[in-house]
Amino acid sequence: MIRLPAAQRFGAKITASSQSAHQADGSSPMVIVGETRLVFSRGTNKFHFEGLVVENLDVDILAGTPFMSTNDISVHPAKRQVTLGDGTSFTYGSVYNSRGDRAVRRAIVLRAPPIPTTIWPGEFIEVDLPSDAPADSAYVIEPRLDAPSVRRCDTTNIWPCPGVISGVAGKLRIPNLSSAPHILKCQEHFCQVDQLTPLGKENQLPRTNFISPITRSSQQYDSVFDPAFTGYNGAVGPFETKVNMGPVEPPQRKGRLPQYGRDRLTELQQKFDELESLGVF
Repeated sequence: MIRLPAAQRFGAKITASSQSAHQADGSSPMVIVGETRLVFSRGTNKFHFEGLVVENLDVDILAGTPFMSTNDISVHPAKRQVTLGDGTSFTYGSVYNSRGDRAVRRAIVLRAPPIPTTIWPGEFIEVDLPSDAPADSAYVIEPRLDAPSVRRCDTTNIWPCPGVISGVAGKLRIPNLSSAPHILKCQEHFCQVDQLTPLGKENQLPRTNFISPITRSSQQYDSVFDPAFTGYNGAVGPFETKVNMGPVEPPQRKGRLPQYGRDRLTELQQKFDELESLGVF
């Protein structure tokens, strides 16, 4: 399946379809707009996609077993690897330095092509990453405010907009989602990127040791600041809330554990058990 805005962004041809589909709960219908056929490329590999165009999808593209079978793709969850038909494998998911030493972080300045280039609304520019940069990783992108193309823009039309962009096969595709064209001079340093990595142990905040109520002297407001609170006492009346649900139920998502060590996961579980016993959850 492919979401309608994504299909429109790719300029895909949408044809009529009489098929129907439901979400994972088996009862919530999905709004089918039509169907489309696309060919995606990664380096020298071509991937054929045939799917339904839907409105209520929480991701841009959802390609499952039929797509993998057609394009000879296999997944090895234990190794977090995707293997293509030609034998090449790629690791998916976030990877960070788990060693005790701090890794050197450096921003990568992206340069425009050697000829003046115009990126029209709806089009994109493809830039190569350095050979020593992770080929398939998420990057934080921000414009170079000292670049000529940025200085000519007003503050409401700066390009590229700060955000997160994914690298594919050592390349970054930066789209122009604004309503105005952007002109780049030859070899212009128009933006910079930095690899997006989760917090490792070396980047985590220091732990805070709470003072036990037994070790300090009795004070007037101990019942208020006592960490072993019993919950809301209803002093100002009940709190009520109302949740308005739409006609489409939210998609079912499999829970994901944070990338903690076993000792941190045990500590996290103990804390949740403690909060549940206090009535917080």
